[in-house]
Amino acid sequence: MSRAVTVLLATLSVGCGPEQTPEPRPIFRNFNTEVSTIHLGQRWTAEEVPGAELEDTVVALPPGTFERAQSVRVHRTPAGVVSSIMFDYPQTTNFQAMQAEYSRLLGPPKEHQKPPRDDAPERLVWHDSLTRFELVRDPKRSASTIYTRLTDLSGAL
Repeated sequence: MSRAVTVLLATLSVGCGPEQTPEPRPIFRNFNTEVSTIHLGQRWTAEEVPGAELEDTVVALPPGTFERAQSVRVHRTPAGVVSSIMFDYPQTTNFQAMQAEYSRLLGPPKEHQKPPRDDAPERLVWHDSLTRFELVRDPKRSASTIYTRLTDLSGAL
């Protein structure tokens, strides 16, 4: 058998192997609103948020900013740099469906803290060198039992 045919057969056998799963995408570091984009690790003035002051370290975005969340809060350093963004979800949100969606997008979580008791918080964590993303179900939390948090790890703070 000629060398060219051997190389061709080897190439075809690799292409016919098991289906490759796509590489997980990087963890997102920004949140788009109708009027601006909020980036983790970057200064954000919150000037489009009614009532927000330049020195506020927590800014609640107007209701309806993100259709899936009932509220969104942006945490900033005293210098105005975005350190984290939190999304609270309605009580009717399906935690397992969110877990499956984020696992499909980001790959399996790096940590899964699943408590032995049903009334204790369950936390899934994805992270890379710049960003930590958490999906949490906390039955004892008074505001919303399911929330997500994006946290800047870049050291820009």
